[in-house]
Amino acid sequence: MRFSGVKPSTLVALKNNQVVASGKSQTISLQPGETVSFIMNDQPGVYYDNTGSQLLKYSFECK
Repeated sequence: MRFSGVKPSTLVALKNNQVVASGKSQTISLQPGETVSFIMNDQPGVYYDNTGSQLLKYSFECK
């Protein structure tokens, strides 16, 4: 697996190349100019071609 300590095939949120959240219903705080990216915690040789999609719902709250 790419990220040890995170369940296989879980959606992972990365900020500054560090895991900041994984799984369902997570909250991530961002400062102006920061970005977050999402990746699946796949396991080489298990998920073969990584085709398909996953729905990601999000909302923003500005303070």
